[in-house]
Amino acid sequence: EEFKKELYHQLPSYKFIPIEFISARENYKIPKMMETAFKVFHDFNFRVSTGQLNEWMNNEIRESYSNKQVSDLRVYYATQIYSAPPGFLFFINKMDYVRKDYARFLENRLRLAFEFTGVPIKVIFREKKKEKRKQ
Repeated sequence: EEFKKELYHQLPSYKFIPIEFISARENYKIPKMMETAFKVFHDFNFRVSTGQLNEWMNNEIRESYSNKQVSDLRVYYATQIYSAPPGFLFFINKMDYVRKDYARFLENRLRLAFEFTGVPIKVIFREKKKEKRKQ
């Protein structure tokens, strides 16, 4: 456990990757390692529906981040554009309003909400263009 803590301390951006200590000679925790590997494979290919993603975003993200009034950023909706590894596209009002830490914030929240164990998550932002109404 101490080694695991030190490893995560040295590489904090990889805390989402599970670590399993095994011994092939003594057959120590081989089934646990295989269980973890299958879980990571499942999560790597997991797809979140757009409806489920936007419901989560409305309940969790808009309330927790927008209430802080840290910027004028507005997230309109999101969709998962690919899996293996999962990638999410967030439509926003203006790229200039996106803080550097916001992508990491969303990545961490997505990882917790949808249990993406050991999987890198790609977060992409795109400005939603306002449509001009014809008169």
